[in-house]
Amino acid sequence: MNSLSIKAVHLYSLLIEDLRELTDEPTLVRDLGRIESRVYHEGLPFLTRTLPKFGDNFFTSLNEGTFQPFSAFKQKGALPLFLHGLTSRVFCQRTGALLEEPCYVAAYAIRQICYLLYKMELPYSEEVGQLAVRKVVECDQNLDGQVFLDPTDKVLLLAESLISEVLGPFSWESTEPRHGPGAVSHRIDKPWEKWHFWDDGTEILPSEYFTTPGLEPTAVSCRGYDLKTRLGFTPHTV
Repeated sequence: MNSLSIKAVHLYSLLIEDLRELTDEPTLVRDLGRIESRVYHEGLPFLTRTLPKFGDNFFTSLNEGTFQPFSAFKQKGALPLFLHGLTSRVFCQRTGALLEEPCYVAAYAIRQICYLLYKMELPYSEEVGQLAVRKVVECDQNLDGQVFLDPTDKVLLLAESLISEVLGPFSWESTEPRHGPGAVSHRIDKPWEKWHFWDDGTEILPSEYFTTPGLEPTAVSCRGYDLKTRLGFTPHTV
């Protein structure tokens, strides 16, 4: 392995150590060994491509209610050998069906492992670049003509009426879409520094459960508040 791969594996060892403490899952040590072996044979693409695809498959399976087999890893029953201890806390080992009470902490840990280096910038081959461009062109060609807004659409008319009432004269036809408000619009280099959560609200609805992409418990039990619990997950789309 080159020096960058060694540093990446070391970073994963630190993450696994933290997640073991969080989840009390002993099989994570074995999973770290699998990560080291795959990086040794496949290089960094295992961490930047294969693991994110596994994460996408996992969270898509949550939406569908059944774990979908992933060819990059061997299976043990209906679940993969990799991260088997965590996935078995969310899906049935025998049938692959979503458990009645899935463990959202396990799902959180899987997300951290799969997407840790997803955004890592690395050089890519000309073949990979051409494939990406080709997919964009194919997507554009598959669009069924142009999409036009209907001026008589009830939603648009209602929005125009409400916005005009609050902000003054408004017409959707003269509106130019743009980024914002957000990190891109305001060119914030460190968008995480702008967030602030009030303690009173956190007592009832812990902010960390609602600000983790792909992991959205619609209600939680916390600090003595008896809220009906139902986990709702969305796939990683970022």
